[in-house]
Amino acid sequence: MIFTLQIQHPKLKSQNKTVVFHCYRFSALAEHLKETNLFQLPNFPTFVSCLDDFQSKLDLLSLPNGVVSLCFEPTQFVITLDLCAEIQTTKDWVAKLGQSTMLDQGCKADLGDLTACDTCLRAGNEVHSRLMAIDGNRSHCTDCFDFIVFYAAGIVNEFGTVK
Repeated sequence: MIFTLQIQHPKLKSQNKTVVFHCYRFSALAEHLKETNLFQLPNFPTFVSCLDDFQSKLDLLSLPNGVVSLCFEPTQFVITLDLCAEIQTTKDWVAKLGQSTMLDQGCKADLGDLTACDTCLRAGNEVHSRLMAIDGNRSHCTDCFDFIVFYAAGIVNEFGTVK
C-alpha cells in the first residue's frame, strides 16, 4: 500500500504537471520494525524530526511551506498502547500471539507469485481475527491490520520490503 501525497504547484501546473510524492508508509515502517523491533516511531519528537526532514526535501522543490504537517498526523506513526492489543514491539507481538503464527509460514515466499500472495493474505486474515479477539476494540481494526503488514514485510518475508 502506498500513501500518495499529490501537490499541484502553480509553477508546475502551468507546465501541465502534478508533482506526486509517494510516501511508502508501510514499507518504511516495516523496515523500521526490522531495524528497531518497534512497530511505530517511539515518540513525538522523532515523528517531528522525520516530518521536518521530509519537509526540507520538499522545500528544495520550492513547494509550499507546511504541506507535510497538513497531511500527516502523529497517530499515524507514533506508538501508543491504544493501537492494537497494546502491542508496541516484536516482543509484545510474540507475547500476545506466540513465537510462530500463520504469517510465519504463509508470508515467507515471494509475494509476486499470486498463489503465495493469496496464502499470505489468508494467513494475515487469520492473525487479524486473533488480534481482534485479543484486543476486543473494533476501532483498532485498521491499526491491527497495519501491524500485520509491517510484521509480514519487515520480519517474516524473506524478500522484506524490497521486492
